[in-house]
Amino acid sequence: SILIKNHDYNMLIDGGSQDQSSYNYLQDQNIDFLDYVIATHPHEDHIGGLIEIVENIKIGTIIMPNVTHTSETFDHFLTSVAFSGAKVLQPAVGDIYNLGDASFTIIAPISDSYEDLNNYSIALKLNHGNNSFLFTGDIEVISESEIINSNQDITADVLKVAHHGSNTGTTDQFIKAVTPSYAIISCAKDNSYGYPNLEVLQRLRDNNIDIYRTDLQKSIIASSDGKSISFNQNPNNELMAGTLPTTEAIQTVTTQA
Repeated sequence: SILIKNHDYNMLIDGGSQDQSSYNYLQDQNIDFLDYVIATHPHEDHIGGLIEIVENIKIGTIIMPNVTHTSETFDHFLTSVAFSGAKVLQPAVGDIYNLGDASFTIIAPISDSYEDLNNYSIALKLNHGNNSFLFTGDIEVISESEIINSNQDITADVLKVAHHGSNTGTTDQFIKAVTPSYAIISCAKDNSYGYPNLEVLQRLRDNNIDIYRTDLQKSIIASSDGKSISFNQNPNNELMAGTLPTTEAIQTVTTQA
């Protein structure tokens, strides 16, 4: 979940899962209105936490991709959106929206049909003065390749690494196209997938990119004045992949025995 604040303007990208909603964090930040909510794609760990937010915080515009899902969570989310009073948009690549003195441009999804829901993820580039941020949802190699081949300007100072640091994306070609100085990986501690992937971390380090990780550092706050970007903590550049929780590790060993 990513909160973007620009003076009196607020925007939220995803909301976490239902059992780890970012609603309490928004309350701590005294957020009572969101100009934009981006539901990048229908997976529970991205929209589950948005249900509580949509039902309790006034929202101007909700932006979501043109794709459906058969889960109960997605149905609940759609019901909450319908009763929210918010404007609902399905964006097109190249659409530009203003957020105070910042703006963001939709860069994906480019195609109309994908086998994997992750590739329907809305990806966007946020510009604030001379600073830029690229937010990628859970896009995988297919979407990354389409973005590169579309010849859009995707260079950015900060890259939100796709799919929690999974090896399904963040290819070396994509990293070189973005040329970020900083990378933020959003994933849960001891998640059942072992994110972030060691190969992804190695690629980022090989390109001299400072890494920030929510599994090790909790909330990562980047501050932009339009000229430079600062963070609330130092980067964690250790080549240490995510570890499976103890129960998962035991199950793996048992299966192999």
